[in-house]
Amino acid sequence: MAAAAESVVVASEQSSEPQEEDPARKTLKSYLNKRMKVKLSDGRYVVGDLLCTDKDMNIVLGNCEELIPRSRKGEGKEDYLTRLLSMAVIPGQHIKSISMSAISFNKLSK
Repeated sequence: MAAAAESVVVASEQSSEPQEEDPARKTLKSYLNKRMKVKLSDGRYVVGDLLCTDKDMNIVLGNCEELIPRSRKGEGKEDYLTRLLSMAVIPGQHIKSISMSAISFNKLSK
């Protein structure tokens, strides 16, 4: 039993050393709480702050809104119907693209 206690102490001492963080993980952490626009497989967009993700590429966006494209008759230009979602969980299989920009995405909805 004493040997098991010693191995626990040794393991905890080793974990206190700073380890190099994976560059991909570091980049992903820099995107947390940043505003992004996600294009879904059905053509809709969800704009919000990245809260978390997982190994299956599912993402959670907070403070977000959904932009549903609709075309105006006769004008030929695309307009967006907006819906406030507050928080959204988006399955990775439905994500077509993710973009981040310094401009406000609220301009799309107007």
